[in-house]
Amino acid sequence: MTNDQTTKVYEALNWASSFLQANNYEHQIGHRLLQHHTGWTRTQMLTELQTQLTNDMHEKFVRDVKLAATGIPVQHITGSETFYGRNFTVNKHVLIPRPETEELIEAIIGATDDVFPRRRHKDDKARHEGVRNNQQRLLDDHIAENPENARHEGVGANQQPPMDGRIGENKEEPLQIVDVGTGSGIIAITLALELTNSRVFASDISSEALAVAKQNATNLAADVSFFDGDLLEPFLETGKKASIIVSNPPYIPEVDRASMKENVTEHEPETALFAGEDGLVIYRRLAKQIPKMLLRPGIIAFEIGHDQGEAVRDILAAELPKTASLQIINDINNNQRIVLAKLKE
Repeated sequence: MTNDQTTKVYEALNWASSFLQANNYEHQIGHRLLQHHTGWTRTQMLTELQTQLTNDMHEKFVRDVKLAATGIPVQHITGSETFYGRNFTVNKHVLIPRPETEELIEAIIGATDDVFPRRRHKDDKARHEGVRNNQQRLLDDHIAENPENARHEGVGANQQPPMDGRIGENKEEPLQIVDVGTGSGIIAITLALELTNSRVFASDISSEALAVAKQNATNLAADVSFFDGDLLEPFLETGKKASIIVSNPPYIPEVDRASMKENVTEHEPETALFAGEDGLVIYRRLAKQIPKMLLRPGIIAFEIGHDQGEAVRDILAAELPKTASLQIINDINNNQRIVLAKLKE
């Protein structure tokens, strides 16, 4: 596509869609990139289809679409991804946030209601704003592909929940939460902002990932303490205890590597993706460490692969008291996604 001051938004999007699909990439990438360069929401972009792009903006857009067609993830091109209604910095050193992990956040908040019923958090309307934003992004995708449906209205994709989840004062001791393998910090930071009177700690073995997580915590004004180390070792060394231990660890079996898309295997850190022949190596190690650190009452929450529910549940059950309640939770696509353990007093 030639650079031309008369190029309109719809023409640029049509070109990007054709170019990306010809290179076996999703045409929605073009929408994301144009939003990045214009600052528009999906809905705003629909109202600007006849708007002419400046030569400079058009050149940058074409450049980035061509980069995306080489396999570079769109999040690495834009340098960010939205998670639970907030914008997080990402790069090649961290796993790109996935929408399914928002369901892990919801599971933890729901379990907190049950295990620590006196704890307070955001009201339900604000609490679910992040998930609604994700649903709105899906709706915006549909509208962008079907402009005749643009009359539909919903929560704007750029509408964010308030960042400070603390309401009122709580005289109880802060709830101690540990996020293992924090990566970009999305879980630790979100829990710190969503749960009241909490104290959140996070670990990662990658100093590069921790640098990203610390920057995200600063950007979002989240009070999280980060530790460089392997799994729970930084906390066990100091005798620290926690009431909630959460992790989205590497869980992809090595055998699956060959069938995965190159834009994942070549651009996301393999230490955040793969975990031995069966994908369960990290769960086994964590399960051995957790009893030394988990307080009662307590909660354990793991994100898992789509077919790992029973295996991870059994690994945890072998290390926890018989009174522990364990469940496998499916995600919005009905795939196994979370193993949740609750220990009451």
